[in-house]
Amino acid sequence: MKGQDQEALSVSSGGSRYSLKNIMTTMPQLPDCLLLLIVFEIVYATVKPDVQWQWMGLYGVILLAISTYARTPLDFFKGGITDKAEDKRSFVLLSGSAFISWIFAKSIQNSSKLGARFGFMGGVAYSTWYLSFSSAAIVIYFLRTRHGYASLPEAINARFGALACISFIMAITYRLYQEIWSNSTVVASFYGEYGTVEWWMAAILSTIIPLGYVTLGGMRSSLTSDALQAVMAIILLVVVLGAIGTKVTTLQDECKAAGRSACNAANWDANPTIDTWTLEGGLDLVIVGAMQGMFSYAFFDPVLTDRCFLAEPKTMLRAFTFGGTCAAIFIMLFSIIGSYGNMIATLHPDWADHPNVANGTPADVARTLGTPVFSIANIIFLTTSISTLDSTFASTAKLAAEVTSFAQTWVPQRLAECTETQMAMGRFAMRLIALFGTLPLLQAPDELDATTVSGTVVMGLGPPVIALIWLPRDKFYPISFLSSFWIGVALGVVYQVSGQHPDQLDMSSDYYKVGKGSYAKLLWFNLVGSSSAVGAFLLSFLVEHFYCNEHISWYKDRKVLSGFDVPAAASPETSETNSTAETPTGKAKDSTRELEDVAAMLPAPGQTSVVASAGFPAYMPPNGSTRDYPSQMQGANNNNMMPVPAPTPMPFNPYDQGFMPMPMMQQPQQPFFNQGMPVMGMGPMNA
Repeated sequence: MKGQDQEALSVSSGGSRYSLKNIMTTMPQLPDCLLLLIVFEIVYATVKPDVQWQWMGLYGVILLAISTYARTPLDFFKGGITDKAEDKRSFVLLSGSAFISWIFAKSIQNSSKLGARFGFMGGVAYSTWYLSFSSAAIVIYFLRTRHGYASLPEAINARFGALACISFIMAITYRLYQEIWSNSTVVASFYGEYGTVEWWMAAILSTIIPLGYVTLGGMRSSLTSDALQAVMAIILLVVVLGAIGTKVTTLQDECKAAGRSACNAANWDANPTIDTWTLEGGLDLVIVGAMQGMFSYAFFDPVLTDRCFLAEPKTMLRAFTFGGTCAAIFIMLFSIIGSYGNMIATLHPDWADHPNVANGTPADVARTLGTPVFSIANIIFLTTSISTLDSTFASTAKLAAEVTSFAQTWVPQRLAECTETQMAMGRFAMRLIALFGTLPLLQAPDELDATTVSGTVVMGLGPPVIALIWLPRDKFYPISFLSSFWIGVALGVVYQVSGQHPDQLDMSSDYYKVGKGSYAKLLWFNLVGSSSAVGAFLLSFLVEHFYCNEHISWYKDRKVLSGFDVPAAASPETSETNSTAETPTGKAKDSTRELEDVAAMLPAPGQTSVVASAGFPAYMPPNGSTRDYPSQMQGANNNNMMPVPAPTPMPFNPYDQGFMPMPMMQQPQQPFFNQGMPVMGMGPMNA
């Protein structure tokens, strides 16, 4: 009878997974969300604001209600998707999340404005940044399968050192910070003019909503909501384009009277006197977008790269190929909205005096289509903004976990080894970046700068990251990364300062331009900057590869460590599955691969240990973690190894991984491991 009562509490098709008890355990916020919805509807009925607030309120409450509470680091940081996942659910979640998380609100706003300026070529130009999907997915596929890296900070730290890793962390932190203001400002434009109370309320609420549900579920909430929002965004865009097609048919007479041959929004030419396939017609921005998409922007955005380390590598590659293609098509289609805005402002007298309609601002263009279509466009922007911000917060939490470990050990934390402390730090970091990322709204920044300027600043990031595919694992190249990266940063800063403060740095002459298009100066800086960064990297690489790694002592010392700073390529990221596997008693299972590694690396009877025989000390992370230490030190039961007094400590090197010298291993005279003796501060080895 008791079992029948429990069965009655379950959803008929769901079994125990959908029992009331299980739902309340995974979504404890449901009662609060129901109460919040009731309060919101009462306030809405009393105040009677614009109907757009109804959509934001309902949308926010629904997303909060369906989010699951992440109780484990695997769920919070990786969305419950293991590195071996090949199932269809993982593919759908990953491809949908990759698609919608890069359909930023600022991206579709920029696409629409470029459509009004250059026609369909504007959408093509902005879609070239979406080559980042292929570039990031291919590079990270090889980093995972060949070298076993679990994140870009780990890979950069391993091959280029701590200073390079710090530089990279600074860059992606700046990127995450930009994502907050550049997306919330676009949503706010649907609710009022800049600086009004309504504008500020919309900007703040559109940030708080994703902060709320991602604080609950981390990456898991981000992935789940992204899949739903991806489907919604596609459906709503089709509806808006259908409404535009209907409106365009009413402008045929005006179009012919103006002598325009192209009388539809997709083929509308805002500049009929300029050839489309020229630098002046927008081709200069196509070149800039392609360069940044392939060689810098792809590795600069953790929203994109973090997802490249989810699921089985081939599954990830397929998901990113599909998601990236859909995203590029979506961006090109959205530019039609801007083209229509320019078209109706040119042909229809009622909209001729509305400059925001003519320049393709989506909120203003949507108003020309009536309240229902304006509401749909608003929901599209809510969807794209919130999906981007939830991914931004999830990446911020992951970065906080890595930085916390890096500050202590000079080694970025592997997500598989994160604890509840790192989860708490991640949740705190989300709140922090939400606060500081909103402050730039006080200055009314341009959302297009968040793409063009930031992509220019990191021109030098691509060469060293792409080179990680083939760089030898036993050598060290810090100057190669730093020279390429900081040359790109320097030229990017010069470009930004010359644009914002031309009175202090005048670079308006034709010498600093390629062609006569609107982005001639941007193209010049990207061509010069990218060439300089590649040249600096290649020159530094040759010097470090053939001289420094062979003749400079601390390079040689760092080479010794490089064999231990990442897992073997044959067994990438095995620690994650090991760390999450639980026995009925609650203890972690032994990994078969780990035991094989132990057997392979332990010395045979009568031989010296592999570490001591190489003539250098064994090393151990100072926090006691075993992830960057030879596998023979983990759980081995061996009679042939014992500690001896430590040698003279090596001097600290800022490029080093921060390991501490530990005792050398040699042939013991009696068994110690079987006695459960603590070795090197690790505690009983067979505990």
